[in-house]
Amino acid sequence: MLLKCCEDFNYFSPDSSLQRLMVRKPMRVYLIYGSGGGGHKASANALMDVLLQRNPDWDIRTINISPAVGAEGGDKLYNLCMEKNWSLIIPLLHKAATFFSPFVQPLIKKRMRDMWSSMPEADVIISLVPFLNPSIIETQPGAIHFTLITDFTHTEGHPWIQDHRQHILCGTEECYEQGKCIWNLMYLRWNILILKLLSQIYMRVGLQLGLPVEKVTRTSGMVISPRFYQSLDRAELKEISMQLDFRVNSITSLVFFGGVPPTYATRRLVVALLRKGHNVIVICGNNEGLLQDLCKLKLKYPELCLYLKNFTRDVSTYMQLSDVVVGKPGPGAISEALVSRRPVIMLAEGRAIENKMLWYPHT
Repeated sequence: MLLKCCEDFNYFSPDSSLQRLMVRKPMRVYLIYGSGGGGHKASANALMDVLLQRNPDWDIRTINISPAVGAEGGDKLYNLCMEKNWSLIIPLLHKAATFFSPFVQPLIKKRMRDMWSSMPEADVIISLVPFLNPSIIETQPGAIHFTLITDFTHTEGHPWIQDHRQHILCGTEECYEQGKCIWNLMYLRWNILILKLLSQIYMRVGLQLGLPVEKVTRTSGMVISPRFYQSLDRAELKEISMQLDFRVNSITSLVFFGGVPPTYATRRLVVALLRKGHNVIVICGNNEGLLQDLCKLKLKYPELCLYLKNFTRDVSTYMQLSDVVVGKPGPGAISEALVSRRPVIMLAEGRAIENKMLWYPHT
């Protein structure tokens, strides 16, 4: 799929990476993700699964870029806000990252070059992170660069479309239109605040300049693991349900808030579902505090039909086992539930970003 895209773009010169792709085996692909939340890593793993299924001889690696560029502290703070459900702080973190980004780019590029120097040269780099794409491209000029947007749209707080050398893969029609018409200073290399402010002024008055259409690709939807397209038969699901000691005639609810679920809100929801007599599966992700808290609840009331799981790549099995999925309206969770043909109860709790996401399943 990637090689076909590169050929269709007709963008590269004869001595570019595309020529090397034709003769070098195995092809080397780096998938870049961050540690803020769990969606970027889940998408990277899903894409790696698909690529390896079709091209088992390719050298495909997932790389957590956050420690290398010094962004791990910010990601930990973001995850803490998710865990504590401090929803009002998260937009401020996005604004801070956007504001300081031009000032820290030189340091980020230096750290990236140090990281790349210890790794083999890549043929293709697929970024699954916002903010860092110009630096990734400048420090790896010989590679073909794709940006797979794991959000429903490009936003000012989560900027994905940043450089004219990107090839953008969009999961929604709105994002696709943004890629074609969003105004930015991609054709200028700016590193000072004045030009950044000018770009915002021009954007406000409606001057728009988009990427070439051939560099923006509309995919069929968000990238999810191929496991979600593989249905288990009823006998298998019944056997798994018996192993979990679930009640046969009760509703099974999957509580899924992504990689870092909020502790208090999740526990409150789980208790409410258990009181209704549901079988409850909880994906605790990387929230060890939530896992320990619910384990104590399970030990105190062993008769509860409650199954707990930390971070797992087998969400598809638990989703097929459930009758309903309850969680936050994240792009990945919504897409996975819809592909699994499971009804979704989305809890946005009044947050503007998540309220907007509620409309995407209908579009």
